[in-house]
Amino acid sequence: MGSIDDGRRALRVNTVELRRAPGLVREVSASLPGAHLDVADDRLHGPVEVGLQVVSTVDGLVVAGDVSVSWADSCRRCLADMVRSDRLEVDELYQEEV
Repeated sequence: MGSIDDGRRALRVNTVELRRAPGLVREVSASLPGAHLDVADDRLHGPVEVGLQVVSTVDGLVVAGDVSVSWADSCRRCLADMVRSDRLEVDELYQEEV
């Protein structure tokens, strides 16, 4: 297993290169343990899956895709064991401050 910095490195994108040419696209995909993302929660069940696309535009960088994770916990009402997956859609525009 690699270090935490190795895990984060999989999510890094050279934005200088992207900003030079609007229209460039970079795919970012990774499967990382929560600890590599500074997420310390015993309910996480398996890796955090990241699938993003970074697109350079004249206005900045658009990051779109999804992040998913499986989790396990007990129901607070009936105490039954639950294992579920959640998916978060990401659609963000990053710009330099003017």
